[in-house]
Amino acid sequence: MFDLERVAAFVVGYRSMTPLEPAALLDASRRLWWKRMTDFWQLEIRCREVG
Repeated sequence: MFDLERVAAFVVGYRSMTPLEPAALLDASRRLWWKRMTDFWQLEIRCREVG
């Protein structure tokens, strides 16, 4: 999955260049989660594996 230490380092580096409020990060993570949960990417990957 994700290397959380690497993700944390990326976020710290990114935030040092572009100030982001904690609320903006929370909103972005919720939007991404919702997109992943309502998308068909899991089915598309499975169909490629089977087909």
